[in-house]
Amino acid sequence: MKANNHSRRVISNAWTYAITQWQLLSILYLANLLLAYLLLSPLRYALSRVLANRLQPDTISFTFFSDLYSNQLYLFHGQSALIIVGLVVYLLWLIFSSAGISNTIIQSSTTLRDFWIGGCTYFFCYLRLTFYMLLILGCILFLAALGYNFGETNVFMIESEQIFIHRAIWISTAVALAFTFVKLWNDTLKLIIARSTSTWFFRDALSTWRFIVQKRLISTFIINVIIAILIILALLYLKKIVNSSALLIFIISQVIMIVRLTYKVANLKSINDRLYPS
Repeated sequence: MKANNHSRRVISNAWTYAITQWQLLSILYLANLLLAYLLLSPLRYALSRVLANRLQPDTISFTFFSDLYSNQLYLFHGQSALIIVGLVVYLLWLIFSSAGISNTIIQSSTTLRDFWIGGCTYFFCYLRLTFYMLLILGCILFLAALGYNFGETNVFMIESEQIFIHRAIWISTAVALAFTFVKLWNDTLKLIIARSTSTWFFRDALSTWRFIVQKRLISTFIINVIIAILIILALLYLKKIVNSSALLIFIISQVIMIVRLTYKVANLKSINDRLYPS
């Protein structure tokens, strides 16, 4: 009972802390808005070129994904450079902002000064962590691709929706679980690195799994994800109700982005408070 009460208190305090960090959320929101425009503009143009050649451009189906896969070279023709630049800039900002958020939480700060200091101090440590994480995610996606192509036929080249759906359910579930544990490991390791004086990265990386089990961080992580998902689903439902108002749809879309950023701060805060209770 005490453990449950402590978990609820940690999560409640983490979300309260995240909501009150309006300066930090403002910086994160503006940066994400700018980077989203930089990244999505070439993607929208490329997709519009593919959809223009379909008889039913608004229909999302197996045929849609098959056409998208078949026209991937045409899709990214002339837009690949802009997309790559946008992805690289967005990735660097994610690394910098994660370092800044971690330092802000560790210092229990309410100002942006510790955000910028943390971003500059831990950027290269987090860059190395991101490199290892991308390697792990790459291996997971590679195994998923092997699963899709298991057997004599490529699932994207056949017209059987049953085979596609059956494989997609099992593989997507396995990938989602793998991504969940990798994300938790990554978030926990961020806070450990920022507090650690060790220069041996792999010792901190291995000890992170011990902390995850001892501190029961998986339950805290899942609860935070559920809270964020429920809020976003409620906003999406509201967005569906008011689909006649373009202004309200835009406002709700921006609120969803803010909720996602708030979750990021709250999740790191709750993990930090479970790892290092005050």
